[in-house]
Amino acid sequence: MSAMNVTISKADSGATVILFNPAPTSHVFNDMVFALRSALEELKVVCQISCQLSTPDWYAVPTDSRIFVLFGAHNHGYLFNWRLKYIVFNYEQAGSPWMRLPNYQKVMKNAMCVWDYSYFNANFLLGMGVNVGAVIPFGYHSILTKPLLTSAVESTDVLFYGAPNPRRNAIMHSLRENRVNVKYISDYSCWDARLAWEIQRAKIVLNVHFYTEPSVLEQSRIAPLLANGKLIISERSDDARSDELFADCVVFCGEHEIATTCRQYLENSELRVQRAKSAFDKFCSDFSYSSIIRKSGALNWMREPDNSQTVSVTGERSGLSDPPIL
Repeated sequence: MSAMNVTISKADSGATVILFNPAPTSHVFNDMVFALRSALEELKVVCQISCQLSTPDWYAVPTDSRIFVLFGAHNHGYLFNWRLKYIVFNYEQAGSPWMRLPNYQKVMKNAMCVWDYSYFNANFLLGMGVNVGAVIPFGYHSILTKPLLTSAVESTDVLFYGAPNPRRNAIMHSLRENRVNVKYISDYSCWDARLAWEIQRAKIVLNVHFYTEPSVLEQSRIAPLLANGKLIISERSDDARSDELFADCVVFCGEHEIATTCRQYLENSELRVQRAKSAFDKFCSDFSYSSIIRKSGALNWMREPDNSQTVSVTGERSGLSDPPIL
């Protein structure tokens, strides 16, 4: 992804926000980054997207007016030496070994604050001494909805895509043994246009956990699928609050119920189409990403400090609020 910029001007909310999505892992976070930029711009926050540590456009913004929001920072431990104001948007799970890397912990603890998509994750981070400034579940923005490809007939019964591990491999093998025709994409090259094509061809898309001790609901997979009208069958997670949040949009089941649940919806196309449409309608109407961001308190971190409000890594400006999210 190339760096994309918008015209720089003083925003009503204060600072100019630079969403930093560094290569070579930038494609992993494209959906999250573009949706966040679009939602923040609706909230009158001036944003840029950058994949590089320095771009000429930065120089048009006074240093004190820049706030960086870092994606994929667990892959870039050198960032703990940054002297710039930044926020980490964490999309790693509590069960991930990345969360325990000393350099990533330094990156998070040296930040103004950390944003997360899950209260489960947020409580884990608080227990590590990280300043969690906001919890922002992944919501709907129209930029997530891809143009329909007229040639993309739903010829794939069940699709699962994601990094392989023994647990996922075993579940895919079990599904095939139980007469579920599942397409399993486990390489690391299925992104952007190719991924959109595969998703549009699928009748059902699965969400299967990589980590199980604990498991946190994979909102970064679920939200873009909902925005594109797909029926999602997901394992339940230990992240009960997120499961409850998406209960009307996702078909949840246990690991050993996946095959039966898939066959139920494959054998009843009317039920499948109806369930996918109701989930899409619910997600579009009730999960406005800009509304979620506004209610989360995240915008408090977008304002330039003045004499009565100082940036602090200990949470004086904003604590972990717990309002109704939607």
